Amino acid sequence: MSSHAVRVVRLGTGLILLAYLTTHFLNHALGIVSLVAMESGRVWFLLLWRQPVATGALYGALVTHALLGLWALYRRRTLRMPAWEATQLVLGLTIPPLLVAHVVGNRLAHELYGIDDFYARVLLVYWVASPWRGAFQTLLVLIAWIHGCMGIHFWLRFRPWYPRAAVWLVGIAVAIPVLALAGFIQGGIEVTELARTPAWTSTIRPRETPATRAMLAGVSDSIVGTYGALLALTLAVRGGRAAYLRRWRSVNLTYPGGRVDGAHRLLGARGEPLRRSPARVGLRRARSLLDLSCPRLARPRNAAAGERGRAPRAPPCRRAARRPPGVPAPPRAQRRGRAAAGGPRSARGAPRP
Repeated sequence: MSSHAVRVVRLGTGLILLAYLTTHFLNHALGIVSLVAMESGRVWFLLLWRQPVATGALYGALVTHALLGLWALYRRRTLRMPAWEATQLVLGLTIPPLLVAHVVGNRLAHELYGIDDFYARVLLVYWVASPWRGAFQTLLVLIAWIHGCMGIHFWLRFRPWYPRAAVWLVGIAVAIPVLALAGFIQGGIEVTELARTPAWTSTIRPRETPATRAMLAGVSDSIVGTYGALLALTLAVRGGRAAYLRRWRSVNLTYPGGRVDGAHRLLGARGEPLRRSPARVGLRRARSLLDLSCPRLARPRNAAAGERGRAPRAPPCRRAARRPPGVPAPPRAQRRGRAAAGGPRSARGAPRP
């Protein structure tokens, strides 16, 4: 798959995930009104996303986007990058391990054991049973949203209309997570008050048992471990590729005076190794190209041409030609004519000897 196709697929999957996040956060924001409003909005949310086509697109985009993130990490020539790119990469690699517990504890629990993942149960877990999971959920909201907004920004930044629309888009990008967190907090406070009644708590989690919770925790740990192994494997393969290129696919540049620069990796513009082996390059050509101390290259080109009986060609003048004092500048039309003819910028107004 070409680099352009990879970027298109990564953009498409990212847009699907961002659409899901937007609708999910808007449902969270209804918690500002009440817990009942959150449950009413959840009905429409599930009607949109819990159908076979939408479910397949969502989880396919999630897996594909995570694997493409690892692929992008592998394809990089170096880990030196701008701060914004490093931030986006680190945030993207952090999302899967934080998201696994949420997906397994809600969607997988619903599919395997028929446990309803309505807001009262989820908020009871995050605010009463396991508050540390609620803190991680808040962190996940911010990380996922910032990562998605950075992707949208660097996708649209060269569009001519984007500078005018950026003010409105920034306002939307800030308002949605703030409203979602406000609804999450307000709903959590309401659930905490309701949890003081033991009878209400028993009706919220009737099908959960220690066995089901242990099984779901084991599945979550297995997925996180698999992702961590894939990340470690990606970094190990990168290290092995770098060692291989330094040992077998590198060249030494010898300069006059004996200075040698080594380990210039033969990589393409985007970091991919060249498919053609450097062994196919002829030895004489390799010497003339790479060994700058070669006597043949040390002689001027005009001297070698004179030895063969040909008239040496005058080298092109690359220095700025100055007008002698007292010589007026040529007319503007003449300077334009020389510029159209391809003359050097510095010599357009200089008189000929």
